[in-house]
Amino acid sequence: MGENLQKLWEIKFVNVWGENMKDLQEMRKRIDEIDKELVKLFEKRLYVIFEINEYKKKHLLPIEDKNRERELIKTNVSYCKNPEYSTYIVEFLECIISISKKVQLDYRKIKND
Repeated sequence: MGENLQKLWEIKFVNVWGENMKDLQEMRKRIDEIDKELVKLFEKRLYVIFEINEYKKKHLLPIEDKNRERELIKTNVSYCKNPEYSTYIVEFLECIISISKKVQLDYRKIKND
């Protein structure tokens, strides 16, 4: 863990352990709301992935496009306000990309059966 991230952890999160359970429940409710929004956005993304997959299939394009993946990661990491989080953002985006490729592969297998 980077030194700055360690300090952030100590400043922002160590205090949680001294708070009462009600505060923890409130924080978890905030996480639940964020997760709810993430799921809605990911579902929208999946719809677009299906459209892209159809386009790629029609134009005989491969599912994987490493240049696009690198650009997507680079662009989205630039939106991160805290540079200490950039490694985690990259990992998050790589997971999304991996799932996106899996969805396209699975969909093509179903369509080919």
